[in-house]
Amino acid sequence: MDELTSFLNERSASPSSYLKFKNNIGDNIHGDANFAINLVQNNTVKEQLIIFDSNRYRDSTSDKGYSDYDYIYPDQIEWYKQLVTKTAEANSGAVVPSLAFFHIPLQEYLFAYEAVQRGEAKFLDDGRDTEGICCPRENTGLFDVMKDFQSTKGVFCGHDHVNHSCIEYQGIKLAYGLKSSDFIYHDEGWLGGRLISLAPNGEFSSKLIHNDY
Repeated sequence: MDELTSFLNERSASPSSYLKFKNNIGDNIHGDANFAINLVQNNTVKEQLIIFDSNRYRDSTSDKGYSDYDYIYPDQIEWYKQLVTKTAEANSGAVVPSLAFFHIPLQEYLFAYEAVQRGEAKFLDDGRDTEGICCPRENTGLFDVMKDFQSTKGVFCGHDHVNHSCIEYQGIKLAYGLKSSDFIYHDEGWLGGRLISLAPNGEFSSKLIHNDY
């Protein structure tokens, strides 16, 4: 995420930029780009887009003793709690709805897919999962915190190139994007993106946009 942080710092430094980004060096939080984008109307935050660095890999020399995909760490979850709480306090105590974005899917993506297979949930659009859900072995509880804090209504991930589903699981929509290029492995005929539409009342919808080529 170093490249992303450098890009955001550079753009934010421009006097003509609408982007206001601050990279807090030495904040002792895992990851290199945990931040929120506030959507503001009449000086009030109406929605937050929360971005986590889901990190990359844990190697066999880690305290877990195995190689695997990395995860969102407890200190990042604590940062999320403080963010949601302080945003609500600034909004007269009302919880501000949010969407979360990161790369590696949570274990709950797998649980949601298994619920679909049991007939307990369903795909919400024409997307499907056509490879295994490559989530980390470690579950640090971010999904449960999201449920408890009642802010985040949707989570969007990438990582699994030929998965592009959206499933509502325990009140939160868990969605993949749609791969936008044919670089590395991909699903022929399934290139494009996922369009997210926000309503003034905090509700949102999303749909897959397919390229014509």
